[in-house]
Amino acid sequence: ILLGGAACLLFAIYAIPKIQIDTNYVTQFKENSVVRQDILYLDRIFKGVLTLDVILDSGEIEGVKDPEFLRQVEEFQAWLEGREATGPVNSLVDYLKEINQALNGDDPAYYRLPTSREMAAQFLLLYDSSGANEDLSDIKDFVNRYLRLIVPIVNMAASDARIELQTIPSHVQHNYPALDPLLTGGMDLRTAQDVYAAAGMSRSFGTALIVISIFFLVLFRSFKYGVLSIIPSVLPILLTGGIAGLFGIYLDLNTMLVGAMTMGIAVDDSIHVMSRYLAVKQTGASTRQAIEHAMRESGRAVIFSSAVLIVGFSVFCLASFT
Repeated sequence: ILLGGAACLLFAIYAIPKIQIDTNYVTQFKENSVVRQDILYLDRIFKGVLTLDVILDSGEIEGVKDPEFLRQVEEFQAWLEGREATGPVNSLVDYLKEINQALNGDDPAYYRLPTSREMAAQFLLLYDSSGANEDLSDIKDFVNRYLRLIVPIVNMAASDARIELQTIPSHVQHNYPALDPLLTGGMDLRTAQDVYAAAGMSRSFGTALIVISIFFLVLFRSFKYGVLSIIPSVLPILLTGGIAGLFGIYLDLNTMLVGAMTMGIAVDDSIHVMSRYLAVKQTGASTRQAIEHAMRESGRAVIFSSAVLIVGFSVFCLASFT
């Protein structure tokens, strides 16, 4: 038992550094899941089911009509659409170029931005007066200062999304500092949530481990037995984490929740067995007799209750959501 436990511990120490704390919503569904296949299809055809909103500031009221501002937005939009992770961007720039082309006999040569503020203002007035089904309030504000780019983004892990969300504003600030970008929308919010939850769960897991260790020392009033109780409470978690790291399985919010439940079960088992062992030991029994008694009474109940929990939770293995 000691050699086997030591081998498991050494394996965990070797594999734990390979653990990736990350989240990818798609990989939480099995590969043959209809949901996963649909999301991948939408990513492949439409370049993303989630959107990132980039808010750009023209710096003044009616500033979105400024030809220089529109030119910078057009260049930035072209850069965005050229990235591997993004799809066709929807913005005010597209509307203005389409109106210009429509007013010139649909000549493709006129699919370009207006050359003056007055022309841009006329285009917007013409659009508003045409009785269009949609106004432009979703891509610009009412005083025409802020402009919104709606950017579809393919599904990716939270760590990759975080890099993407850092690259975009960095590019704008380096090349178009006057645009003052603000990122928001579903993609940004989900990424922030995933990163925050993963970091929070890791801290909570570590805090719980410390509190439980102190609890063991106080409960058994012995440093030796407290430490001995910690080992079987933590080793299963380390071993499972090591296996996950070795196979490249992300430790995301869901797996961390399962890990917390598992640690609770292991701690409960440790308390039952160690309490029974110490109770018998205090009667003057030998170590071997105390172990046999503890395993005969508490050990059997612990094994059966754990088996029942395993079988019960194993029902989820049949689900498409991993």
